[in-house]
Amino acid sequence: MYLNAEITLEVSAALFGIPIRFDPALTRFAVDDTIETLAYNMFIETWINDTSYERYFDACVPKECIYAYHYQFDALEILTTFLSIFPALSGGLRFFIPHLISIIAKIKNRLRIIPVE
Repeated sequence: MYLNAEITLEVSAALFGIPIRFDPALTRFAVDDTIETLAYNMFIETWINDTSYERYFDACVPKECIYAYHYQFDALEILTTFLSIFPALSGGLRFFIPHLISIIAKIKNRLRIIPVE
């Protein structure tokens, strides 16, 4: 149920004993804007962004400027990394280990001393 803004202001003033004066020249919102419109605009009348790193460093005058990034593995990340690497690792080992065993067997056979009778 939507009420007229003037009635709402008058009821608010009567309930709380606060005189309310609405001057449309002081706001960018219209009298009949809904709360949804106000919330969508975050109740911000104006937004002035005046970023100046030069003025910041002139005001702060830091002796040095350091950027540090601390990264720490957590258990879930280690687990997911291992599980993502495991299929490729197991497939590679299935191919590599039989060849490695046959190479070791050939070397062992060459180094075996056969007694001469």
